[in-house]
Amino acid sequence: MLRHIKYIVVHCTQTSTDIEAEFLRDQMKQDERRPMFHIMIDRFGHCMRMMGCNLVADISHPYNENCFHIAYVGGVRNTKSCDTRSPVQHHAMFVKLKELHQLFPEAQIVGADYFGGNESENPCFDVIAWLEFHRKNSEHWVDYEENENGQWIFVE
Repeated sequence: MLRHIKYIVVHCTQTSTDIEAEFLRDQMKQDERRPMFHIMIDRFGHCMRMMGCNLVADISHPYNENCFHIAYVGGVRNTKSCDTRSPVQHHAMFVKLKELHQLFPEAQIVGADYFGGNESENPCFDVIAWLEFHRKNSEHWVDYEENENGQWIFVE
C-alpha cells in the first residue's frame, strides 16, 4: 500500500548543473543517509530514482511524511541561485510530474518554496506558473531560448 502523498514537492539540488546525479547519490550513500529526494533529473533529462515512494526522504521539510520529493540537478550559477534547467530537464520534469500526479491524484504539486523557511529560493522558478504554461501549450511544441543570464526560457 502506498503512503498517503499530499504534496509532490519540486526542488533543485542547489548545485551547479555539471554535477552528476550519480555523484550526489554516491555522496549520500557515503554519509550513510537516506536520499533527500525520491527522483533526481540530471542536465540530460535522465530521471534517476533515488528511493522508493513508500520511504520518507531525509530532508527537513514540513509535512515530510506526506511528501514526494523530485529535484533537478542545478539551481546555482556563479554562486547565485537561479533556474538552470536545460530544455530537456524542463521536458523530463513535466513528463515525470504528470506521471506522479496520476500515481497520486490528490496530491498538490508545489515548489519547495511553497512552505517557506530555508527553501525560500528553491527551486528557483514558479512551479505553479510553469505547470500552467505547459498545460496550456501541451498541444504544440514549446521552444526554448537562452537569455543573457544563461537561463533557458520558453518562447510563446
